Amino acid sequence: MERSEELDFFRPNRQSPVAILLILSRLFRFLFRQFWPVLLVFVLRPKRTTLYSLVWVAVILSLVSSINSILSYFYSFFYVSEGELILEKGWLRRTRLSVPLDRIQTISFQQSFIHRVFKVVSVEIDTAGSKGSEFSLQALSQERAHALRDFLLSRRGEGIQVSEVEEVESKSEKVLLQLGISDLFKIGISQNHFRTAGILLALGLGFLDDLESVLGKNVYKDLEKSVGSFFDTVWLLTLVFVIVLLLISFFGTLVLTAIRNFDLRFIRTGQGFKVESGLFAKREQSASLRKIQFIRWGAHPIQRWLGMYSLRLYQAAGYNLAKQKTIQVPGCYQPQLEAVHTAYFPGSEEGSWEWHSPSVHLFRRRFLFLGILPAIAGFALGLITRNYHFLPVFLAWGPAAYFWQRQIFRTFNIGLHPGGLQLQEGFFTRETTYLRWEKTQGVSIVQSPYQQNHQIATLDLHTASGDISLPYLPLEKARLIRDFVLFKVEGKGL
Repeated sequence: MERSEELDFFRPNRQSPVAILLILSRLFRFLFRQFWPVLLVFVLRPKRTTLYSLVWVAVILSLVSSINSILSYFYSFFYVSEGELILEKGWLRRTRLSVPLDRIQTISFQQSFIHRVFKVVSVEIDTAGSKGSEFSLQALSQERAHALRDFLLSRRGEGIQVSEVEEVESKSEKVLLQLGISDLFKIGISQNHFRTAGILLALGLGFLDDLESVLGKNVYKDLEKSVGSFFDTVWLLTLVFVIVLLLISFFGTLVLTAIRNFDLRFIRTGQGFKVESGLFAKREQSASLRKIQFIRWGAHPIQRWLGMYSLRLYQAAGYNLAKQKTIQVPGCYQPQLEAVHTAYFPGSEEGSWEWHSPSVHLFRRRFLFLGILPAIAGFALGLITRNYHFLPVFLAWGPAAYFWQRQIFRTFNIGLHPGGLQLQEGFFTRETTYLRWEKTQGVSIVQSPYQQNHQIATLDLHTASGDISLPYLPLEKARLIRDFVLFKVEGKGL
């Protein structure tokens, strides 16, 4: 990049004019969500004179907000000054957001359908901090967005020096995973379709409630009269409804999965990893190895049958942005997991792993509260209410809970290595977590009264992307691990 191009970011810059269209689009979507019941009633019952005033209010609000949004665009600028990225916006009320360059964590690009039509991107810049402040630009040309990212990362702090080898590596990319049609289908069928069905059911009930409030009619009774005549019993109607709902949620999840993960590419860069995906809204996320706190992958029975895993890279971020900065890569296979594992935790194959298990008190407590007590309470409630047909369910709940908690206890393994931690856990979804000791920001030992009586404790490892808990360890072992972790962290000068 030439010097003239670099200096260009030191003077005020406007976004692409496409930002006006994006701002108006977002504004109209917001107004539609607020006024759609009024518009629906206006269409169904146009003779209501009171609705005309509400429609005019919506129109006037739209015009005023549109004019304000357009004027705000012409009064908004971004530039770099004295080691800070500055965004000034607003015409009636001016605001100024300053982001120190050395606090920039990640720079990611997003593309909606409008972005892709006009060949622009949305730039999101996330910073370190307790609240995780964000700096967002609605629309920049792709060339200018990449130039801005390179410009900011090259000046992210006077204490950060990039060697020539790292500069060459940062330009090299290797595609680790690119999802095809068959991969998208596998990911789609392995999703939680019951959760989708629950969301659809909640949305449907909410829609009916809104219709009832604006139409002044009992929609549920009208629906029962029109539909119930085709069925002899309520149970048959319920069965058909459940089957239809599950079918809709299944195919809906397949479609949404394909749209969200279309042409997903998981790329190994010189400094970390990058993920690109999306059909209508394309999103690009980057994760630097310096910022990745810990990695985790997991698979439920269907995914294990398909040989697929869901990978998550947890990056350093403020508390409110920790979930947003977690990069998820669905549909990974063993080679991708090994590549990420080797890059994040080099040398983990060397040396010996020391394996530990939580105290048996963890199993006993969970079986008590999740197995014995619910079974007794349910059995007693069935006797009191004389619902005897439910009693076999509560009788079987105890043995089922015993098997469930026993398997969780057996699969919970803690591996200690001179370089970090490996955690294996889960019953239905089995997960593996890797944490390098130098990523730990703090260690704490927590004891409940029960744990104090039995000389056990829970060890919490605090990172910049969340906590990792090692529950129900013998107190002496928890203290030894704590001292070892603190020694490793202090030895790294952290």
